[in-house]
This record gives sequence, C-alpha cells and structure tokens, in this order.
Amino acid sequence: MTDSTNEVNGGNWFHQAYHPIGFWSIGLGHRTYLGDETHIRDKSRRVCRFCGQTTPAVTFNKEAHVAPQLLAARNLLSVYECDVCNENFGIGIENDLGIWTKPHRAVLRVPGQKGVPTIIGMGPDPWRIEGSGTTLKVNARRDAMPYEVDEENHLIIMEILRDPYTPAGVMKAFVRIGLTLMPDDELVNFSKLMAWIQNPNHKAAHIGTWSWIYETTFPGPMPNDRVRAGLFRRKSEEGLYPYMFLMLAYGNHAYQVPLFSVERDAHLDEKRFEVPLYPLTSSADRAAFGHPTETLIDLTGTEVIQGETVKIKLSYDAREEVTDVNPVV
Repeated sequence: MTDSTNEVNGGNWFHQAYHPIGFWSIGLGHRTYLGDETHIRDKSRRVCRFCGQTTPAVTFNKEAHVAPQLLAARNLLSVYECDVCNENFGIGIENDLGIWTKPHRAVLRVPGQKGVPTIIGMGPDPWRIEGSGTTLKVNARRDAMPYEVDEENHLIIMEILRDPYTPAGVMKAFVRIGLTLMPDDELVNFSKLMAWIQNPNHKAAHIGTWSWIYETTFPGPMPNDRVRAGLFRRKSEEGLYPYMFLMLAYGNHAYQVPLFSVERDAHLDEKRFEVPLYPLTSSADRAAFGHPTETLIDLTGTEVIQGETVKIKLSYDAREEVTDVNPVV
C-alpha cells in the first residue's frame, strides 16, 4: 500500500477505535491554565494530582507547565501540580527528556526557556552547533566538520552524540504530560502510573512492554515554536489496544505514547497488539520533501545510556562558509 493509503486506513481505524478527549496547541503566546476556575484564583484550594497533597503541606507558587518549556511550550499551565512535584520532575525525568531531545531541538532551532540549545563537540577537534531564526551555524575547523554534505540532494548529514540519559526517565516524562492533560474523572484508572512516574528509582518498578513510543519524522520546513498534543480514549472495553494514548508533536517530530491503565488494560497482559499510527498532517509539501517516516522506540531501559549517537539529515536552500580566526569558543 502507498503511504497515503496507509494514512487513510489509519484514520478510519482510529475513528472506530478511539474517542478524542481533547486537542491542545501549546506555544509562546497568551497563557492559559488547566483546572477549575476557583483553583486558579485561590491557591489554598488546590490539590496536587500527582502526590495528592494540599496546602499547607505543599505550596503552589511555581508555574507548572503542562509540557516542558524546553519544547517551546510556555503558555499552557496547570493548577494541580505542587512545587515539590514540579521541582522533582524538572531535575529528574524532564532532564532526561531534555537530553534525549536536545540534538533535534538544536538543529531544528526550538526555542526553550534559555533559547535554542547549543551542541558542543569536545576532543582534539572541538566544534559547536548553534542556531537562531532560520539559520544554523556550525563552528569548526575546516578539516574537522561534524557533518557530511550531499551536494546533489542539498542534504547535510550529522551524527551527534547524546549526553547520558535513562530511557525510563524519558518515558516517564512523556507519560507525565499525558497525566497532566487527563480529565479528573479518568485519574482513578491511572493510580499505578501516577506512582510509577513519581518514583525516582527507575529500577524499582516499571511498566515493561508498555514503555515504547512511535516516533514520526516529517521532512521539510515545520513550525518550531509550538507543541501539538492530543489525548485519546479507547471506545471498547474489550479492544486489544491501550485504553488511552497521548499524541505529542513539536517541530518535525511527533510521538504516540501509550498510557497504561492497570484497571482498564489487564486483559492485554501477555498479548501482542498492534496500533496504527495516528494520521498526523504536515504543512510541508510531500511531493517536494517526501513522506514521513516512522520508528518504534524502546524506552524500557532503566540503566543510564552513554555513548549513543543520533543521525540527523537536514535539507538546505543555501550554505555559506565563513572564515573565523577563532573557529570554536
């Protein structure tokens, strides 16, 4: 089947199998809050949905972003994440997600809280990759460039080393976004998942084969200053596919993340299941840039991953070589 046929079939399947709970566009504009209006005005009435604590046991003074600011997601906040959970997520699982996404965020020039991240290559021939606006700058010695150029196809091919990260931490960060977007009446179905993402010891408990995500990569120019999110719930109790999943997209990447419910997904134990990819749309011309590609990514690992590289292909309209007496700072 062609790519377009697969997308049509996938769209039909999802319409029959899942009910959309909500869609969100998260970016850099006017701020809005998830939560009851009275809780937005009165912090003393807030309850943290992750730890269950209220004031005065915990405080709600920090801004709790639904998706991490490192993805340019600053204008959607939640009123039901306390300062303790907010800080723990930030220094823990969101740090893993930041490391895991950093190579792509750098080359796609995604503006995080501190601007577009910079990638620095160390060693005998150091180099630097930094970007802003529509320009990506590579600062390196001419005979030690960290990329290859395909002149005929106008492609730059990079292989970037990731900093150390834990796969389970990345999965927990994705799941936290889904749990934050979730309606209050669904939380009773995800008590185990709530406990799992809060446990800093990734080896203590895990959700096994549910720690996988589908990554879709869209070729061509795409907006890099917003996150698209969607939450979907299974229509049939007997369906052989996850009760709920999160769709999250930023830049040229989209992720389909299962949200495991012990209460609703027990009948899936020891069973194999396949879920079509959610049919996302792209503003880029597929005739010019090609069709999206899909990858199944395993995030079950509880050990720190070191030495992993990410291969990235970039198309370009023009490139310019500039001589600098101090090529790397």
